[in-house]
Amino acid sequence: MKDNDEIKLDIFAQVHEELCNDESCNLQGEDFYREVARRTEIIFNQRSEI
Repeated sequence: MKDNDEIKLDIFAQVHEELCNDESCNLQGEDFYREVARRTEIIFNQRSEI
């Protein structure tokens, strides 16, 4: 079974790819990664509640 860090890394990679492919996303650099991290935490927390 994966530990929390591995799960978060998988979620981070998925969110990163989705935002990179989102033409309406105009975030760059640190702002982009802050948003990826924010969304990663939200998704991780939602999955943890299940």
